[in-house]
Amino acid sequence: MNRRSFISGLGVVMAALFAFATAQPALAGPSQAASPAPEKTVVHLTKAPDKQGMNEVELGEAAMLALQMGNLMQGMQGRTAIFLSLDGTVLADPGVVMNIPAIYNPDYPDPDNEDVEPGLLQAFLGAGGRIVVCPLCALRRGLTQDTIMPGFEWGSPGAISGLFGKAEQIISF
Repeated sequence: MNRRSFISGLGVVMAALFAFATAQPALAGPSQAASPAPEKTVVHLTKAPDKQGMNEVELGEAAMLALQMGNLMQGMQGRTAIFLSLDGTVLADPGVVMNIPAIYNPDYPDPDNEDVEPGLLQAFLGAGGRIVVCPLCALRRGLTQDTIMPGFEWGSPGAISGLFGKAEQIISF
């Protein structure tokens, strides 16, 4: 084999390798969708809206404050999640939450009355907020994935560790 044939053959091999390398992603199938950006703020609620601490002025004060902070942070910077654990998982119980109009307004939306405001919970979810429920804590309080409030996420180890591991700030109530 002479030098000219070798160089020509080497060029063909290099071109084939280049073609294979650039075609590989197309042959691999559709690309995975980019995962959503992690939440900047996580509001961690451990107190129940129906049984607060003795120092609190109003029943449900910590839950309402957590929701107000969640709404504020969602409005300012977006990507906010509320994580419910311990007694805070009671906020995922429709039987409790739907009886506290400041948290959940059963009259919203009212097509006949535009002045009806959403409850803090509806406003948070409507603005794109995310609510994740600790499954172990919820199960201990008689809740299941099928009985929690619509729009709430039943937590998984990956979802929960991702919330706290990637958050820029954590606010606890």
